[in-house]
Amino acid sequence: MDNTANALWRQLFGGVWETLIEADNRTGAFLICESDGLTLLDQNAMRILDLTHTPDCERMLNLLRIIEANAKSGAPLHLHYLPVEKFCPDAKGCIAGFFRLDIDPEHTNAPDISEKFFMLLEQNLFFYHYQPIVDARTGDIVAYESLMRTDQNIGLTPLQILDIATDFNRLYDVEKATMRNNFAYLDEHRKVFKNRRLFINSIPSHMLNEKDFREICEEFYDLFEQVVFEFTEQTEITDDSLSYIRDRLTCNGISLAIDDYGTGYSNTSNLLRYNPDIVKIDHSLIRAIDTNHKTQKVVSGIIDFLHKSGYIALAEGVETSSELRIMIELGADLIQGYYVARPTPVLLDRIPDAVRDEILRFNLDASSQAQRIYYPRQHESVDLCKLAADRYSDIMLDVSSVTLVGEKNLPFSLPVTVKDGTDCIITLLDADIVSPSSLAALRIGDNCHVCLVCEGENKFEQKGIFLPASSSLRLEGDGNLTIFSENRDCCGIGTDSMTDFGAITVALNGRLDITANGEKCIGIGGGRNTGNNPIRLQSGDIYINCNGANSLAVGSYTGNSMIVIKDCVLHTHMLSANSVGLGAFSGSVDILMEDFRFECAASGSNLIAVGGLEECSGHILISRGKIGTTLKGKQITCIGTANGHIDTEFLCAKAVLYCEGNSACGIGDMTGGGNVSITNSELILTFLSAASRSFGTQQGKLTIIGGMRTVHINE
Repeated sequence: MDNTANALWRQLFGGVWETLIEADNRTGAFLICESDGLTLLDQNAMRILDLTHTPDCERMLNLLRIIEANAKSGAPLHLHYLPVEKFCPDAKGCIAGFFRLDIDPEHTNAPDISEKFFMLLEQNLFFYHYQPIVDARTGDIVAYESLMRTDQNIGLTPLQILDIATDFNRLYDVEKATMRNNFAYLDEHRKVFKNRRLFINSIPSHMLNEKDFREICEEFYDLFEQVVFEFTEQTEITDDSLSYIRDRLTCNGISLAIDDYGTGYSNTSNLLRYNPDIVKIDHSLIRAIDTNHKTQKVVSGIIDFLHKSGYIALAEGVETSSELRIMIELGADLIQGYYVARPTPVLLDRIPDAVRDEILRFNLDASSQAQRIYYPRQHESVDLCKLAADRYSDIMLDVSSVTLVGEKNLPFSLPVTVKDGTDCIITLLDADIVSPSSLAALRIGDNCHVCLVCEGENKFEQKGIFLPASSSLRLEGDGNLTIFSENRDCCGIGTDSMTDFGAITVALNGRLDITANGEKCIGIGGGRNTGNNPIRLQSGDIYINCNGANSLAVGSYTGNSMIVIKDCVLHTHMLSANSVGLGAFSGSVDILMEDFRFECAASGSNLIAVGGLEECSGHILISRGKIGTTLKGKQITCIGTANGHIDTEFLCAKAVLYCEGNSACGIGDMTGGGNVSITNSELILTFLSAASRSFGTQQGKLTIIGGMRTVHINE
């Protein structure tokens, strides 16, 4: 035991030792404060309970010092007995307690603040007020924040409750009561919350344990998607704990909001750690923002950063009409504050008409077009025409299912972004989406798995679909999709010529039509494939047109190109100096083609239909399909590479190959190596060239078994 604490205890209470023992014959226990915790002793100095390593030791020492100072001043001391289980819930059933000293004689006969707290907690005397959160575009109520309150008999503020709970190690009990009370209220008012959500303040370091959370799940699981946990604690938690919390929320469809952004713990570093759905900009930054131009620039930057990072920006603490106007002009998505609506014990169905009219007018009168992002709800059918009329500029997806509905041949400037870490199904129904900037019409974030379902006639214009290496895209449906991408370095589906792309699967029953125009242009694929992501073309009619200095219809620009083509029809047309239909410009290729039809037409200088443009290695297997080429250039290889080493197998397939150029090779390599095997296949070659090779390579082995071959060279 710490000598200082022991001496202080005995100095303060030694003179009233017998009084302490006689004050309550039930226990005769007293409390000792030590350097590493608190210890309860009985009247014979035998230990009843050790409360070691508690964060309250220093608080207890400070309390004793205050008592000592008041004792020396002659102030009367009053003893109050408090059962130990109120201090430590784990000690329930232990017949022990300690005595608390009340220095103020006026409170001798009234319950002290601690007793009020325990009455509040044990009898669940909490109640709540609900403050509306509104859409900054329409003024419609989209959510309510639940705010803890107590009646006059208790008279404790939320901050007092949290402070006392911290002193007595009861924050978990406050969290548990908060969760159960609010879920029960949400359950009782399901109709009101049908298209609205409830923000519940939560303490991340005291979130419910598995047992208590499971009980909430069993009773209220179908309400989870209507709940937003708002983290309010200003203390750090470990990365492991944070990862556990995020997994729990994500798995159960619960959204996360961070409070007070721009102050204290709610900084950019923690924002990226927590990766919330909604960010509440602290009211201190909004107060008098209409008269502070520097603050306007800061908040404008914050909102722009939040939008580009995929977060919803909520302006809290809006208290004047001028603050409301500025926050709308700066592009806040949601508004909360006394000016819009005060907290009330009942749920408001709408905000005052005068305030709602102001919101609509401020939006119409905005002098500049701020970025306005729409966040669809789960399973929502989004009317693109209505979004355009409401002056939205972008769509951000962070739900697992959404439908985007447009009108045939009516383009909307509403590029779509899938937030990092989102797995979702996006259904397009006659959607024509244009990207007005350098960003893709559909930009998929990191670590996403997206299924794009096409129904009707759909288009992506100006830019195509961006797919990073950590993500995957599956394209399916009975409808059609047209992609037009134009840039110096562009791609229809995937990435540019310098960037790693993700896994791509085309299983569309309809038609996919891609046009890519630029200095370097790629139809499906990207620049690099260090992640070994395959490109699978599994069904549908696929048409790819590339026009530029260097064109790649399908594959990886710098190699490691992994392509599987089955049960589909693929047409490629390229007008470029250097062109590859399927494969890579350099590096390695691994190409499998089964049960397919492939037509490749290209004009330029160096041309490859299937394989690698120069010095490539790898393997090509072509089986049970038909290839047709029409290639006009200087150096041409229909299937294979130039001065490389690719092994090619041609099994039970048909090839009709037409070439015009200085040199032409059918299946193989004019100067390189690699083995060529042709089995039971029909080959029709027509070459108009100064130098030619129909089959095989200069250094490799050629095997031909069965089948038919017709070769016309310069005839």
